[in-house]
Amino acid sequence: MLRTLSDEIAVNLKDRLRDVRYVIRRARQSSRAPETSLPAPEALLGHAAGVMDTALTAAEAISISIISSEPAKHHGAPQMRSLSFYFGTGAEGVRGFRSDMYYFLKGTMRRYGLENALIHEAAFSVIHGRLLRKHAELLRDPLKVAQALAALYLEALAESPVRLTSLEVSCDPENLRKAEVVGLAAACLACGLATVKPADLADIDPLESVFMVLEARYERLVDAAETHDAKKLETLFATLIAHLP
Repeated sequence: MLRTLSDEIAVNLKDRLRDVRYVIRRARQSSRAPETSLPAPEALLGHAAGVMDTALTAAEAISISIISSEPAKHHGAPQMRSLSFYFGTGAEGVRGFRSDMYYFLKGTMRRYGLENALIHEAAFSVIHGRLLRKHAELLRDPLKVAQALAALYLEALAESPVRLTSLEVSCDPENLRKAEVVGLAAACLACGLATVKPADLADIDPLESVFMVLEARYERLVDAAETHDAKKLETLFATLIAHLP
Protein backbone atom coordinates (compact mmCIF):
# COMPACT_ATOMS: atom_id res chain seq x y z
CA MET A 1 0.00 0.00 0.00
CA LEU A 2 2.84 2.40 0.86
CA ARG A 3 4.56 1.56 -2.42
CA THR A 4 1.36 2.31 -4.33
CA LEU A 5 0.94 5.59 -2.44
CA SER A 6 4.53 6.62 -3.12
CA ASP A 7 4.08 5.76 -6.82
CA GLU A 8 1.02 7.98 -7.03
CA ILE A 9 2.81 10.84 -5.28
CA ALA A 10 5.80 10.50 -7.62
CA VAL A 11 3.60 10.45 -10.73
CA ASN A 12 1.62 13.50 -9.62
CA LEU A 13 4.88 15.30 -8.85
CA LYS A 14 6.18 14.50 -12.33
CA ASP A 15 2.97 15.84 -13.84
CA ARG A 16 3.31 19.08 -11.89
CA LEU A 17 6.88 19.44 -13.17
CA ARG A 18 5.61 18.82 -16.69
CA ASP A 19 3.08 21.60 -16.13
CA VAL A 20 5.87 23.93 -15.03
CA ARG A 21 8.01 23.10 -18.04
CA TYR A 22 5.03 23.62 -20.35
CA VAL A 23 4.46 27.11 -18.92
CA ILE A 24 8.18 27.90 -19.13
CA ARG A 25 8.31 26.85 -22.78
CA ARG A 26 5.25 28.96 -23.51
CA ALA A 27 6.94 31.98 -21.91
CA ARG A 28 10.16 31.23 -23.75
CA GLN A 29 8.38 30.96 -27.08
CA SER A 30 6.37 34.15 -26.57
CA SER A 31 9.64 36.01 -26.04
CA ARG A 32 11.13 34.80 -29.33
CA ALA A 33 10.98 37.98 -31.35
CA PRO A 34 13.60 40.33 -32.82
CA GLU A 35 15.72 41.46 -29.90
CA THR A 36 15.30 45.13 -30.79
CA SER A 37 11.53 44.85 -30.25
CA LEU A 38 11.81 43.38 -26.76
CA PRO A 39 11.94 45.62 -23.69
CA ALA A 40 14.70 44.64 -21.28
CA PRO A 41 12.41 42.94 -18.69
CA GLU A 42 10.81 40.69 -21.33
CA ALA A 43 14.21 39.79 -22.75
CA LEU A 44 15.44 38.85 -19.28
CA LEU A 45 12.33 36.75 -18.65
CA GLY A 46 12.86 34.95 -21.92
CA HIS A 47 16.47 34.21 -20.99
CA ALA A 48 15.44 32.99 -17.52
CA ALA A 49 12.79 30.76 -19.06
CA GLY A 50 15.41 29.28 -21.36
CA VAL A 51 17.73 28.55 -18.45
CA MET A 52 14.93 26.89 -16.46
CA ASP A 53 13.85 24.80 -19.46
CA THR A 54 17.41 23.60 -19.97
CA ALA A 55 17.76 22.78 -16.25
CA LEU A 56 14.51 20.79 -16.18
CA THR A 57 15.51 18.90 -19.33
CA ALA A 58 18.88 18.01 -17.77
CA ALA A 59 17.19 16.92 -14.53
CA GLU A 60 14.81 14.70 -16.48
CA ALA A 61 17.68 13.07 -18.37
CA ILE A 62 19.51 12.34 -15.11
CA SER A 63 16.41 10.92 -13.43
CA ILE A 64 15.75 8.66 -16.41
CA SER A 65 19.29 7.26 -16.44
CA ILE A 66 19.56 6.79 -12.66
CA ILE A 67 16.07 6.32 -11.22
CA SER A 68 13.92 4.82 -13.98
CA SER A 69 13.55 1.02 -13.91
CA GLU A 70 13.08 1.01 -17.71
CA PRO A 71 15.25 3.83 -19.16
CA ALA A 72 15.00 2.48 -22.73
CA LYS A 73 11.25 3.08 -22.71
CA HIS A 74 11.77 6.84 -22.55
CA HIS A 75 13.48 6.96 -25.94
CA GLY A 76 12.64 3.73 -27.76
CA ALA A 77 9.61 2.60 -29.71
CA PRO A 78 6.55 2.40 -27.44
CA GLN A 79 5.19 -1.08 -26.74
CA MET A 80 2.00 -2.30 -25.12
CA ARG A 81 1.49 -5.43 -23.03
CA SER A 82 -1.49 -7.72 -22.49
CA LEU A 83 -4.76 -7.07 -20.68
CA SER A 84 -3.92 -9.92 -18.29
CA PHE A 85 -0.74 -8.11 -17.26
CA TYR A 86 -2.36 -4.71 -16.84
CA PHE A 87 -5.44 -5.91 -14.98
CA GLY A 88 -4.32 -9.15 -13.36
CA THR A 89 -1.03 -8.40 -11.62
CA GLY A 90 -2.00 -5.85 -8.98
CA ALA A 91 0.20 -2.81 -8.41
CA GLU A 92 2.70 -3.92 -11.05
CA GLY A 93 -0.06 -3.92 -13.64
CA VAL A 94 -1.23 -0.46 -12.61
CA ARG A 95 2.31 0.94 -12.92
CA GLY A 96 2.82 -0.80 -16.25
CA PHE A 97 -0.47 0.44 -17.69
CA ARG A 98 0.15 4.01 -16.60
CA SER A 99 3.70 4.08 -17.93
CA ASP A 100 3.07 2.19 -21.19
CA MET A 101 0.02 4.26 -22.09
CA TYR A 102 1.83 7.51 -21.30
CA TYR A 103 4.88 6.74 -23.43
CA PHE A 104 2.79 5.25 -26.23
CA LEU A 105 0.68 8.41 -26.45
CA LYS A 106 3.76 10.60 -26.13
CA GLY A 107 5.28 8.70 -29.06
CA THR A 108 2.09 9.23 -31.03
CA MET A 109 2.23 12.98 -30.41
CA ARG A 110 5.79 13.03 -31.79
CA ARG A 111 4.58 11.04 -34.79
CA TYR A 112 2.07 13.79 -35.56
CA GLY A 113 4.55 16.61 -34.99
CA LEU A 114 3.12 17.56 -31.58
CA GLU A 115 6.23 17.22 -29.42
CA ASN A 116 5.06 19.94 -27.03
CA ALA A 117 1.64 18.46 -26.27
CA LEU A 118 1.21 18.10 -22.51
CA ILE A 119 0.11 14.66 -21.29
CA HIS A 120 -0.67 13.85 -17.66
CA GLU A 121 0.59 10.41 -16.66
CA ALA A 122 -1.69 10.32 -13.61
CA ALA A 123 -4.71 10.34 -15.94
CA PHE A 124 -3.95 6.72 -16.80
CA SER A 125 -4.17 5.70 -13.15
CA VAL A 126 -7.65 7.21 -13.12
CA ILE A 127 -8.57 5.30 -16.29
CA HIS A 128 -7.21 2.04 -14.86
CA GLY A 129 -9.16 2.42 -11.62
CA ARG A 130 -12.37 3.30 -13.43
CA LEU A 131 -12.03 0.28 -15.71
CA LEU A 132 -11.55 -2.08 -12.77
CA ARG A 133 -14.59 -0.66 -11.00
CA LYS A 134 -16.85 -0.90 -14.03
CA HIS A 135 -15.46 -3.80 -16.11
CA ALA A 136 -13.38 -6.06 -13.85
CA GLU A 137 -14.84 -9.36 -15.09
CA LEU A 138 -14.80 -8.27 -18.71
CA LEU A 139 -11.12 -7.30 -18.58
CA ARG A 140 -10.16 -10.78 -17.37
CA ASP A 141 -12.30 -12.74 -19.85
CA PRO A 142 -10.06 -14.11 -22.66
CA LEU A 143 -13.11 -14.53 -24.91
CA LYS A 144 -14.12 -10.87 -24.71
CA VAL A 145 -10.90 -9.06 -25.57
CA ALA A 146 -12.42 -6.84 -28.28
CA GLN A 147 -15.24 -5.82 -25.93
CA ALA A 148 -12.70 -4.99 -23.23
CA LEU A 149 -10.68 -2.89 -25.69
CA ALA A 150 -13.79 -0.94 -26.65
CA ALA A 151 -14.40 -0.16 -22.97
CA LEU A 152 -10.76 0.84 -22.50
CA TYR A 153 -10.87 3.12 -25.54
CA LEU A 154 -14.03 4.94 -24.48
CA GLU A 155 -12.78 5.45 -20.92
CA ALA A 156 -9.44 6.78 -22.20
CA LEU A 157 -11.14 9.23 -24.56
CA ALA A 158 -13.48 10.38 -21.80
CA GLU A 159 -10.52 11.18 -19.53
CA SER A 160 -8.69 12.96 -22.38
CA PRO A 161 -5.10 12.64 -21.07
CA VAL A 162 -3.76 15.27 -23.49
CA ARG A 163 -4.34 18.26 -21.24
CA LEU A 164 -3.16 21.16 -23.37
CA THR A 165 -2.47 21.68 -27.03
CA SER A 166 0.89 22.10 -28.67
CA LEU A 167 2.56 25.44 -28.13
CA GLU A 168 3.19 26.12 -31.82
CA VAL A 169 1.01 28.85 -33.26
CA SER A 170 0.62 26.71 -36.38
CA CYS A 171 -0.80 23.80 -34.39
CA ASP A 172 -3.88 22.43 -36.14
CA PRO A 173 -6.57 21.46 -33.59
CA GLU A 174 -7.81 18.76 -35.97
CA ASN A 175 -4.31 17.27 -36.10
CA LEU A 176 -4.23 17.18 -32.29
CA ARG A 177 -7.66 15.56 -32.19
CA LYS A 178 -6.59 12.97 -34.77
CA ALA A 179 -3.40 12.21 -32.85
CA GLU A 180 -5.37 11.53 -29.66
CA VAL A 181 -8.16 9.53 -31.32
CA VAL A 182 -5.80 7.39 -33.39
CA GLY A 183 -3.11 7.17 -30.70
CA LEU A 184 -5.43 5.82 -28.01
CA ALA A 185 -7.00 3.39 -30.49
CA ALA A 186 -3.52 2.23 -31.51
CA ALA A 187 -2.58 1.63 -27.87
CA CYS A 188 -5.75 -0.44 -27.40
CA LEU A 189 -5.20 -2.44 -30.59
CA ALA A 190 -1.54 -3.10 -29.72
CA CYS A 191 -2.67 -4.27 -26.28
CA GLY A 192 -5.24 -6.55 -27.94
CA LEU A 193 -2.60 -8.09 -30.19
CA ALA A 194 -0.31 -8.67 -27.20
CA THR A 195 -3.23 -10.37 -25.45
CA VAL A 196 -4.50 -12.57 -28.28
CA LYS A 197 -1.41 -13.16 -30.45
CA PRO A 198 1.72 -12.86 -28.29
CA ALA A 199 3.54 -15.58 -30.26
CA ASP A 200 2.94 -13.75 -33.55
CA LEU A 201 4.62 -10.64 -32.16
CA ALA A 202 7.81 -12.39 -31.06
CA ASP A 203 9.88 -11.32 -34.08
CA ILE A 204 7.97 -8.33 -35.48
CA ASP A 205 6.87 -4.86 -34.48
CA PRO A 206 3.27 -4.31 -35.63
CA LEU A 207 3.25 -0.59 -34.81
CA GLU A 208 3.36 0.74 -38.38
CA SER A 209 0.60 -1.63 -39.49
CA VAL A 210 -1.50 -0.67 -36.46
CA PHE A 211 -1.29 3.04 -37.25
CA MET A 212 -1.87 2.49 -40.96
CA VAL A 213 -5.12 0.54 -40.53
CA LEU A 214 -6.45 2.93 -37.88
CA GLU A 215 -5.64 6.07 -39.84
CA ALA A 216 -7.54 4.54 -42.77
CA ARG A 217 -10.54 4.14 -40.43
CA TYR A 218 -10.28 7.51 -38.70
CA GLU A 219 -13.80 8.66 -39.58
CA ARG A 220 -15.25 5.41 -38.22
CA LEU A 221 -13.30 5.88 -35.00
CA VAL A 222 -14.54 9.44 -34.59
CA ASP A 223 -18.13 8.42 -35.28
CA ALA A 224 -18.00 5.56 -32.77
CA ALA A 225 -16.28 7.76 -30.18
CA GLU A 226 -18.75 10.64 -30.50
CA THR A 227 -21.76 8.32 -30.26
CA HIS A 228 -20.16 6.12 -27.56
CA ASP A 229 -20.93 3.12 -29.75
CA ALA A 230 -19.08 0.33 -27.93
CA LYS A 231 -20.50 -2.31 -30.28
CA LYS A 232 -19.01 -0.66 -33.37
CA LEU A 233 -15.66 -0.36 -31.62
CA GLU A 234 -15.81 -3.98 -30.50
CA THR A 235 -16.44 -5.11 -34.09
CA LEU A 236 -13.62 -2.90 -35.38
CA PHE A 237 -11.07 -4.18 -32.84
CA ALA A 238 -12.12 -7.82 -33.38
CA THR A 239 -11.72 -7.48 -37.15
CA LEU A 240 -8.32 -5.82 -36.95
CA ILE A 241 -6.96 -8.28 -34.39
CA ALA A 242 -8.02 -11.14 -36.67
CA HIS A 243 -6.14 -9.69 -39.65
CA LEU A 244 -3.02 -8.31 -37.94
CA PRO A 245 -0.11 -8.39 -37.63
